[in-house]
Amino acid sequence: MNRTLNLLPLSAFLLLAACGGADTEMDDASDQMDAAPTESASKAPPEGATVRITSPADGAEIAGTEVTVTLEGIGIPLAPGGEFLEGTGHHHLFLDQEVTTAGFPIPSGVDGIVHLGLMETEYTFTELTPGEYTITAMMADGLHFPFDPPVLVSITITVVGG
Repeated sequence: MNRTLNLLPLSAFLLLAACGGADTEMDDASDQMDAAPTESASKAPPEGATVRITSPADGAEIAGTEVTVTLEGIGIPLAPGGEFLEGTGHHHLFLDQEVTTAGFPIPSGVDGIVHLGLMETEYTFTELTPGEYTITAMMADGLHFPFDPPVLVSITITVVGG
């Protein structure tokens, strides 16, 4: 019993140290998720906002293991992720993943979901094996909540290998 009691202070210390106060992207994302997942969290997009995948074309066959996706937001100014600025958004890509529904933030750290929170309009998927893939581009606000109604477009491509 003494061993268990002696380990309790150490366990408490390790738990507190692991939860430290460092400002990290993960802490910010966790705070956002704690603060929000309700239907009212998603906002309407600016009137006429759309997103396009300008490359590759829908139905394209890609040789190799890399696919570079180029995006264009129309009617919605780009702004970096991390802060809500009314009427702005940034791109997210879903590779063979279901899109996030309104009211919930797009998760980070999930294979096949890419946040382009620095206002990027291009991303390269690497190490793709031969096969068919669905790529969905979705605009979300600065806090990574998809707009309601969603601003998205999907294409299907086929990677044919080297």
